[in-house]
Amino acid sequence: MMIESRRSWVEQLFVAIIILIVFIFMAFALFDSGEATYAKAQLLFALIVLLITYREIGTFKVTKPRVKLSANLKIWLGLIGISLIVMALLEQVPSQILLNWNSANLAENTMFALAAGIFEESLTRGLFFSIFLQNMQYRSRSLKFTRSTIYSALIFGSLHLMNLRSGNSAAIIQQIFFTHLHWELCWPQFG
Repeated sequence: MMIESRRSWVEQLFVAIIILIVFIFMAFALFDSGEATYAKAQLLFALIVLLITYREIGTFKVTKPRVKLSANLKIWLGLIGISLIVMALLEQVPSQILLNWNSANLAENTMFALAAGIFEESLTRGLFFSIFLQNMQYRSRSLKFTRSTIYSALIFGSLHLMNLRSGNSAAIIQQIFFTHLHWELCWPQFG
């Protein structure tokens, strides 16, 4: 069911830990270097991590067959999607997007957003998910996908702890909770 990776899960874990160490070092080293420089460095690093993840896993897919969604799950995902749209409209997200579109920092904001998305998704949904899934296959555990999803979701949420430097700890804790919740809702629970 799982696509075979080029390397063992232990070798991939070593690569993932090195990536995290470099990420933390770079975040602290370049934090005061100016927004444009920091944004470019973050985007370049994220693209490098994407390439490393592809090289380690050998594909952008984790499983051979396409995951089938049940009718109930499709209904729930539809309701969640509608709820998110309603919340976005109530919070006036479209007008905030227009304000940001006319911002002087549009290029930097775009690079930061792309860098965060590419880095977090390729590292957690790519490399760490593959590591956990291979480990579960190796140990013949039950609920392989569910456990792998939960473990990689915890890492995904933990990556947001880096934002505690901004000083708004309540917002960061909320961000960690919602990213973890996002993970749980976006990945079907199957095992």
